[in-house]
Formats: sequence, structure tokens, C-alpha cells
Amino acid sequence: MQKIYITIISLFSLAVVNAGDFRTSSDCHTAAKADSLISATMPQSIDSLLIAAENRFFERTSPERDDALYAAIVDRAEALGAVGPDSRADILRTDARRILPGMQAPDFPITLADDSRHSLYSFIGEGRPTLLIFYDPECEDCHDLINELMSIPAVADGSVAGVAVYLDDDTDAWHADLPRMPRGWAVGRDADSYIESDEKWVIGGIPSVYLIGADDRIIIKDDTGDRVLRMLSDENKIAEMFAPAD
Repeated sequence: MQKIYITIISLFSLAVVNAGDFRTSSDCHTAAKADSLISATMPQSIDSLLIAAENRFFERTSPERDDALYAAIVDRAEALGAVGPDSRADILRTDARRILPGMQAPDFPITLADDSRHSLYSFIGEGRPTLLIFYDPECEDCHDLINELMSIPAVADGSVAGVAVYLDDDTDAWHADLPRMPRGWAVGRDADSYIESDEKWVIGGIPSVYLIGADDRIIIKDDTGDRVLRMLSDENKIAEMFAPAD
């Protein structure tokens, strides 16, 4: 078993290079990576490969997260009969494909503190990237992350917009917490439980951070905050977000 595990890790090292850049990887490139991994794996090792792929390419905390690649690997494993309906890999593949970097951010209603109703599209775009954070007012990790983000000049000066959305229904706790939220951000709640019922967004945990480009397309999906912090701390990456599309 140890030999099989080492073989799988070695295959990942050889076959997957720069898997983290979603926006520059074509569908054909992603498919080729998945084909390379599957074709080099012994049939009896496919289950172990799927576990390793989940940890490396689907886990929220992985710096190499690549949902498109994970879904493609599951596709290839399914073609070999290694993935059944409603299996863990099948269910995770659905989440992986539900919303991907490069896709248009789905709109949804947001209710502000004065009970006025708006939509996500009321606050994103306008020629600048947007941080969308699904948070809980009693989540200290959420507030710590928001404070870290506000320490980044492009976020603090409003070059990158901020939208924070509460998904639960404790409106008293939410209202009491509003003074802690950054000035200039749109802070609202999902009063209609739209996110849960519509199933267009993926929320793997709280906080869940999305980075949306100036063109309203997803750049980073359902992040714990680590990848977003790294990207926004890189001035060249920020400049790319404002650059016109080719």
C-alpha cells in the first residue's frame, strides 16, 4: 500500500504542473492532465488516486485547488467504472462544476440593514474587482480575515470592493455586529435563504470568500481566505485584474 501511495504522489508531481491558474488553463489542457494521471495509474489504485485528487485539487485549504481538474479526473475514473452514482466523488464533482473560475458570478438578492432589497449586481463590477465574503457575525475567524484583507492597500482604499453576506437568520446578532464591519462595504444578509435553495453558489465553510473580477467573472472560488490574501498582496496580480481582456 505504501508503494502505491508513493507511486500516486510521484505521478502527481510529474503530470500536474502549475495547476493553480484557472484562468489560463484551457479545457483541453485540463483534460490532458486528467488523462495523464488516470492512464498512468493501475486500475486497482484508482480509488486511492481519487482520494489524493480530492485532497490536492478540491480541498478548500489546498494551495493547488483546481475544481475543473478534479472534476475531469472523476470523469475519467467514472469511464473506467470506478465511480458510481451518488458516490462521494460523484457528489463532490457536482460541487466542483457548480461554479468555476471564469464563469459569470450568479446574481442573488441581498437585504441591507434598513431592509432595502438589492442584488449582488448592484455592488459588483463598475470597473473594479470585488471581494464577496459569506460570513457569520459571531465568527471571529471571519472578522480576523476581514481585518487582514483591510490591511491590503487595494482593499482599504476601495480599489477592490467588498460585499459581505450573512446566510443565517439571527438578525439581532447581525445588526449588533454591523459596527465591526468595514465602512464602504456592502453588508447584507440572505433574507430569503436564496443561496441554499438556488444551489448556484458553493459554500464549503464559513468564511467563504469569492474574488470576482471587474468583468463580473469568478477569479477565486469558495476560499478560506489564504489564496485571496496571497493574490491581493501581489501588485502585479491586482494590475492584471484591471487589465482589459484580450
